[in-house]
Amino acid sequence: MKEQIFLYCKVKVVDGDVALIRVESSSEKFVTTVLPFITLISGSEVVLRSLFVGRSIRACEKFLIRYRRTELYSLLRHAEPGVEKNATLKALNSVSGKLNC
Repeated sequence: MKEQIFLYCKVKVVDGDVALIRVESSSEKFVTTVLPFITLISGSEVVLRSLFVGRSIRACEKFLIRYRRTELYSLLRHAEPGVEKNATLKALNSVSGKLNC
């Protein structure tokens, strides 16, 4: 007889491209190992990877803020002067305080 393994997890979609998966600490290794093998969700092809493993929701929130801020700085560096650069600066100012470029 096969042994069945159950995993209780809670998934919260933070943005369109980032999801927070909450599991017990004993299941952490299993989840991070299995992620690369999940290629289809609701008929859509996906590529899943672990960006961060945190012990609390607050630690995950702090990481996500740093991650998004880094993305915005990268966008700002490559933005065309004008509307695109102003929109990126506005987004950065909303999460980082006042910036001038």
